[in-house]
Amino acid sequence: MLVLTGTSGGLGSVVLSTILEQDLIPAKALRISSYSLKSVPQVAKDAGIEIRLGNMYDPPTLEHAYAGADVLFLVSYPSVGPERFQLHKNAIDAAIKAGVKHILYTSLAWGRPGIDKGSEADVLRAHLDTVKYLEKMGDETAITWTIVREALYAHSWSNAAGFIDPKKPKEEPITAVIPGDGPIHWADRSELGEGTAQIIAGWVR
Repeated sequence: MLVLTGTSGGLGSVVLSTILEQDLIPAKALRISSYSLKSVPQVAKDAGIEIRLGNMYDPPTLEHAYAGADVLFLVSYPSVGPERFQLHKNAIDAAIKAGVKHILYTSLAWGRPGIDKGSEADVLRAHLDTVKYLEKMGDETAITWTIVREALYAHSWSNAAGFIDPKKPKEEPITAVIPGDGPIHWADRSELGEGTAQIIAGWVR
């Protein structure tokens, strides 16, 4: 049994559709955990996938959503800072209590676990803290884990260029200074979702 999270989001929805369209995992072996039953994609309902309420702000609901599952696909929460890590921790703790054996977590391509000890970027710190916590719990419990280090979404390029909004051009010229402190990997989110679905399927087959 595989529990999918984040299926209403940009990455998780592609993972779900890829699994169904390519018949990677039988629908009977899938379950969706969602903070709102109304937000679950229609394709999941049409396929007959079990749906359970799982709110990262309410850990007991997560334990119920994950109960009996072997694998949890944990999509990172769409926020930055300490709140993001706390919600990830809630999910990991609930998975362990529910008896989940393996967690697949979506991190970022930035940072090298075991080498980079920290980051000035809030968006990355939560990912690094989550990886460290998974490592810790892996040492203390029987849980195993896989970190899927997703590339940056290509459509978010403007964030690295001073948050330029191409839909709202400025009358005066704008200079965007992009630091040359290391390579960045960009990819289309739909392709990342398809690739991630293949990784997940490898753990369920």
